[in-house]
Amino acid sequence: MIETNKLIKISNKFYHGESEHIGHSSLLRYLKSPRYVKWWNDLPADADEKKSTAAMQFGSAAHSFVLEPETFEAEVFVMNELMRPEPDKTFVSTKNREWKANIIEANSNKTIITNEDYQTLCDMKAVLFADKRIQVLLSGGQAEMSLFMEFKGVKTKIRCDYIKNILIKNAPIIDYKTTDDASPEGFNKAMANYNYHVQAAYYLDILNQFQEQDRQFIFIVQEKKPPFIFGIYRCSISDIEAGRVIYEKLLDLHKWCIEENDWKGMEIFAENPQGIIETRLPAYSANKELNLYY
Repeated sequence: MIETNKLIKISNKFYHGESEHIGHSSLLRYLKSPRYVKWWNDLPADADEKKSTAAMQFGSAAHSFVLEPETFEAEVFVMNELMRPEPDKTFVSTKNREWKANIIEANSNKTIITNEDYQTLCDMKAVLFADKRIQVLLSGGQAEMSLFMEFKGVKTKIRCDYIKNILIKNAPIIDYKTTDDASPEGFNKAMANYNYHVQAAYYLDILNQFQEQDRQFIFIVQEKKPPFIFGIYRCSISDIEAGRVIYEKLLDLHKWCIEENDWKGMEIFAENPQGIIETRLPAYSANKELNLYY
């Protein structure tokens, strides 16, 4: 039985495996349609579609290494590929392939990264914590805290990368993300593509219901390649408001789908009863000029 209405420390695997409450990632799947959500939820836990990509595994390992170093060994296994039985051959070799498969099986409950990835994590962390702002942001709080509670009539959950002490004025929730482009243009584009502003609004509002206080949502965004530069971004009030509009609509849709046991497809985006969607060019191409010379 999961503890509710309380910030608790649980494993990442347990948090994501719990299905009675809905987190922001699951909520965002409704943007692909309720039918997609139903299909996803019905998949077995070991389905290929639910397996972590290499990028996701690296991001998970980075969170543990940077935010919870005390749990890193328990959650992450570093596979030194130089130790393979036939180091002069690739993993096309039967012996090397079997060696790798055995390691993966023996550490199935952990995130597996290469020795090269581990060195990258070391370098990334060194760059981060050389900055005094990071030292301040990532101290005096708790990492990877989860909260399960009823919110707007729905059983919801959030998992904060790092949450500052409640006694600090405007104490922030801090979210650490690894990326290929930490520039303002790159991150703002990623925030729109991956709906990070929806995550910020969802977390802030749920946490505010649990423990009322004005908080801010801070993203620490770091590139995965040298020189591992990073940016610190505060989610603006206007972006949080825009994210709130989206999550509230998705929560209402989630409630409706469960109550009616109706899992519609793309027709939920149609403005007419026939379920036919009108095309609409994105803003960046709507006014695109066509210049012809002949």
